[in-house]
Amino acid sequence: MRTQLLAATALAALAMSLPASAAPAPQITDPAGDSRDTSATTDIVSALFGTQGTTTKVGRKTVYTPTKLVVTVTYSGAPSADPQATHAVTFTEPGCGAIYIQVYSGGTWGFADCLGDADFGVSYKIAGNTVTYTLPFNTIGKQYFKPGTSLTDLAAYTSLSDPVFGFDVRDISGLDEGALDYATSAATFRI
Repeated sequence: MRTQLLAATALAALAMSLPASAAPAPQITDPAGDSRDTSATTDIVSALFGTQGTTTKVGRKTVYTPTKLVVTVTYSGAPSADPQATHAVTFTEPGCGAIYIQVYSGGTWGFADCLGDADFGVSYKIAGNTVTYTLPFNTIGKQYFKPGTSLTDLAAYTSLSDPVFGFDVRDISGLDEGALDYATSAATFRI
């Protein structure tokens, strides 16, 4: 009986010392109900930056290598499917500069300072109250998005846009105030 009690106590102590596997907290949070058009479909609540990658066995260790940036933006309601709605995420990668990814009625656009005038596509998925962007690291260039790199100037916004060219009010005005909802954070995301 005493042995069982000691074993149970040891197991309980071990369980309390192990880290809990909780979902990561979003890097951007924004008050619900602050969208300028008072619509839940354009009202950003949070944005979570993360990665997808591959795992390989190296000796006895399992090594994770990130290969894609994944950003999930959550809204108060289902994201607007209005042809003039724009959903976008921006951030800075230290070697590349500002990077911008956008979903609008005509498709997707991506821009990066280090690519000059060239733009790129980005995949996305709208499900429930979220828009999830997936950006393979090699889309921008193999020299960027290295493990340990910190992304800064994290922001997400919704805006009105030209349904043909995708230029949104914020693009044209250059002002964050042109957005229907604009959420930023001083947090960084480390790859």
